[in-house]
Amino acid sequence: MNAPKTTNGKGAATTQSRLVVLMDGKPLPDEEAREIWNDFSLHMDEHQGDFAGFAKKRGWTSVKPEPRAGKAVLVVTTGTSKK
Repeated sequence: MNAPKTTNGKGAATTQSRLVVLMDGKPLPDEEAREIWNDFSLHMDEHQGDFAGFAKKRGWTSVKPEPRAGKAVLVVTTGTSKK
């Protein structure tokens, strides 16, 4: 499946990823998000539904996948953000 093409405001086509990672509410760069999604997918293949185990493996508090506006979003809480 190819990512949708958009323009960058200057007429040049760019590729917009459909895989997003929000870490403590902030989106990660596409490449980093893709790497995390790949690791998450491999973990889920071996440990179906083990979101807590994946979070623990990464040293995070929680991980939750959810669909948002046609994108797959991995919502990560690291437990290190300050409010």
